[in-house]
Amino acid sequence: MILYVGLTGLPASGKGTVADILEEWANQLSVRCFRYSLSDEIRYRLREEGIPISRQSLTQHANDLRKAYGSGVLARFVVHRMHQEIQFPPLIMDGVEQ
Repeated sequence: MILYVGLTGLPASGKGTVADILEEWANQLSVRCFRYSLSDEIRYRLREEGIPISRQSLTQHANDLRKAYGSGVLARFVVHRMHQEIQFPPLIMDGVEQ
C-alpha cells in the first residue's frame, strides 16, 4: 500500500510538529517513511540553478512555478521525485499548497 499524507496550514501553524509526530509513529511501527517539505523542492531547484536561497528567492520561484504549471505543482514534483528516488514508501509532505 502507498500512503501519502499532506499537511497544509499557515506558516508556523504546526505542520512540522504534526509531521514529527507522524514520522515518530511510523518509526514505532517499523514503517519506512520519507518526510519532505515542499519548500525543500524549491530549495533543490534553486541550488540546481545556482540561485542563492533566501525568503525572497523561495517565494519568487514558487510563484513562478505555480504560474507556469498551475497550483499543486510542488506536490506533483515531490511525488515524482520520491517515486524515482525512494521507490514508494509512505510519504509525509509538509506545506501542501492550499
